[in-house]
Amino acid sequence: EISLEDLAMCGLIARDEIELLGRSTTKRHTVLLWIGATVRQLAASGRMEPDILPRLQEVLRELRGLQDTLAKELTRVTPISFAQLMQLMTDMVMLLTPPALSYSLETKREGFTVYLWPALGSMILAIFYQGGMRLVTAMEYPFGSDLDDLRPDWLLLSTERATFGFLTDPFPQQLTE
Repeated sequence: EISLEDLAMCGLIARDEIELLGRSTTKRHTVLLWIGATVRQLAASGRMEPDILPRLQEVLRELRGLQDTLAKELTRVTPISFAQLMQLMTDMVMLLTPPALSYSLETKREGFTVYLWPALGSMILAIFYQGGMRLVTAMEYPFGSDLDDLRPDWLLLSTERATFGFLTDPFPQQLTE
């Protein structure tokens, strides 16, 4: 990683600028402010065409907005998705259904089958939940790497080939006469 000291050694930043950046709360905004001030000085001294200044300031403003958007995207917390909630619900069903069924289907029978059938019933129920999970995952990531996923490269190339063919093929005889 390149440090401020490395930039100072190369002559790209002055020592007093390092101190200003150290005191700054947002270094990227300080650098953009310096670039804007330098551009205004160049325009005022006549070293730059005056009609370029408004466009350059607009580009700097857009750059600042994009930097803020990127910073917000990098620091935001990922919300709990529907797929995660569905998985949690499936796990809870798998865990809690056998004891609940054993309790509600109270019987005088003894043995292993009293606990086998509720467990088997909850597993069959969970298969439907897992199928729903697979459907949600397929919809969330349609361009994955599985065999049943969409392949956008093939789709784009075939569409491009067909469009190019439509544009470059000669007209049929009926249309040229």
